[in-house]
Amino acid sequence: TLMEQWLGKPCAPSDEGILSLELRDIEQFGDSTRTEWLFTELDDMDELHRTLLDMEDGCTMAAAIGDLSSCRCRWCKEQNPRQPWIDEQTVRVEVTFVTYNPHYGLYTYVGTSFLFNRGGHIHKLINVMSARANPMDRPLPVLVPMVAGGIIWVSVILYVFVGEFRELISTIRNRPQNTSMWTAFKDYLNIWNVVDWTSVAVAIIIFNLFAMMRLHVGAANTEFAAIMEASTRAADNDITRQEYEDTLTKFYTAVEQMVLSEKNFRLGLFCYPSIIMCRLFKSFHAQPRLAIVTKTLERATEDLIHFGIVFFCVFFCLVVNSILFFGQDIEGFTTLPRAVNSCFRAMFGDWDFGMMAEIGLLKAQIWFWSFMLIMVLILLNMLLAVIMDAYTEEKARARTAMSLKDQSFDILRRYRQFKRGERVRLNDIWAVFEEEYKGDVKAMLADDRMIKASELKVGMQFQVRKGDAIPADGTVVSGEGSVDESQVTGEARPVDKERGSKVRGGSLLHSGFLLVTADAEVNASFQSRIQDAVQKAKDTVSRTQEVVGRFAEWYTPGVVVVAALVAVVQKDAHAQCWARRPLSMLSPSRSSQRSTGC
Repeated sequence: TLMEQWLGKPCAPSDEGILSLELRDIEQFGDSTRTEWLFTELDDMDELHRTLLDMEDGCTMAAAIGDLSSCRCRWCKEQNPRQPWIDEQTVRVEVTFVTYNPHYGLYTYVGTSFLFNRGGHIHKLINVMSARANPMDRPLPVLVPMVAGGIIWVSVILYVFVGEFRELISTIRNRPQNTSMWTAFKDYLNIWNVVDWTSVAVAIIIFNLFAMMRLHVGAANTEFAAIMEASTRAADNDITRQEYEDTLTKFYTAVEQMVLSEKNFRLGLFCYPSIIMCRLFKSFHAQPRLAIVTKTLERATEDLIHFGIVFFCVFFCLVVNSILFFGQDIEGFTTLPRAVNSCFRAMFGDWDFGMMAEIGLLKAQIWFWSFMLIMVLILLNMLLAVIMDAYTEEKARARTAMSLKDQSFDILRRYRQFKRGERVRLNDIWAVFEEEYKGDVKAMLADDRMIKASELKVGMQFQVRKGDAIPADGTVVSGEGSVDESQVTGEARPVDKERGSKVRGGSLLHSGFLLVTADAEVNASFQSRIQDAVQKAKDTVSRTQEVVGRFAEWYTPGVVVVAALVAVVQKDAHAQCWARRPLSMLSPSRSSQRSTGC
């Protein structure tokens, strides 16, 4: 090209070293174009110095004296015309060595990298990566908890896998006849099941990364043993230079693979705590007080999506402005990823206004003021307002919910009742209803039919709406309301009930809504006990009352019949007394008989 003709040499464009180095820029192995070894086991210090001098002048001195074989730089011998080992096309030079600490059993790969950018600047960065020769070679107080934790972790992962797999198979098998497998799979696939399967998948990946690391560590240990043998032979001059170089090349390759596999293993472990966090949110979802955070995000999701569109559009426009203003002079705004990071940090108070002002005070003021007013004072506060609005609603909903402490004691109480045979487990109740609906959980949950009071068992929960009678004694789990207990206790005024209050079967919910856990079956409620007491009192009458009652059943009708016969027989014989005498038999009174002369 015209540029090459003008310069008299080929161009060597490169993007390396334009910005400050990062570790990921030098954690790349196997991309070198030329390699020179300095063997301290085979050569003395003077020989090593001569090797470096030949690399510097590109064997020019050896060629000048006509003895090119004396040049110790192999790559330089092959060049025509002569050129040094580091030339104008060199982008990166890495000086590498490996150490082994026998006290800790630790390999350490040390690489000092020099990057040459096209402006003539040389960046230097030292990268140190380590890996253990035997990860299990630890003190006993450290090894035992580590192994125990690993066993527990694997057991938990297997438990989650088996549980989710059985649930998936059950969902597909027990689907309705007219439902496809894909529809049943979609019914099964909710956010929390995705979290469970993701945790299993990440655990499998971590296990594979650990296995790969152990394989590479084993290979490095094998090559290290070969290096020790080669060093011993070199001390006895019993090994050629090429054999020693081949052995050393295999060892460095094995160490490079080992430290990279160790790095990938750590990256997998870095991802796993995020999965654990999601699983914790799943657990928190089962407790109303702990679920406030997740329910707040669920309630605010739609508003956050709409707000996020506006937020990121404004943020991106200000990022572009920062690149145009400061990109040529400040490294933090040179590229789009760096500018996004700098602007994000500026939102939370991490900025360097002095450096911006050096570019131009007016430009710095315009951008900085605009960014602070729009992003920080307006949009961030609006974001907090959206979240706090949803949080306030969820907080109000969970106000009457059971706290974690109360729920813990309630679980303990239920467990003790179950051990005494006084309570049926919710899992057993669920299994009964699931069997009734032939495994169709969706239909079971969608069914809102009323359950008879006689079907209530201890531990089951039931809803009581305004105007409903409370079927059994229980404890209010959530909700508030006024209960009319006049039919049970005779109390004229309604009694206010809230979470934790006791309610009695037979009372009436005057207002509000209650979710109640049954503490007794219907036949063991307070009202049932009263009815049983009344019936028992009726059944325990005395023997005399029983005889009198039986006598009265025959005596009273007999007297009436005799009185009627007396009235009929004596009607003509005693015209004046025929009506009085029958009445006297029913209600005898001597004074009335004497007064009339009958």
